[in-house]
Amino acid sequence: MLKLLSFFNIFGILTAAETTAAETAAEATKLFFEPKNFINMLGYMGKGMLVIFIIIGVIILVTMLVSRIFSKKSK
Repeated sequence: MLKLLSFFNIFGILTAAETTAAETAAEATKLFFEPKNFINMLGYMGKGMLVIFIIIGVIILVTMLVSRIFSKKSK
């Protein structure tokens, strides 16, 4: 049990032996908004959305191609 507690203490989950679960949970739920970091991440978000758009386009094209190849021709 002591090894487990020291493992969590390395990552800052337990800051002191007397830290209660409620105090730890309160610390873990704090959110910080830093506009500079948000602006820096816009490029990554844009690239991610572009990749998603391209993948969806490829899926649509493959679906159309497979539909045309395997559709029954009516005369």
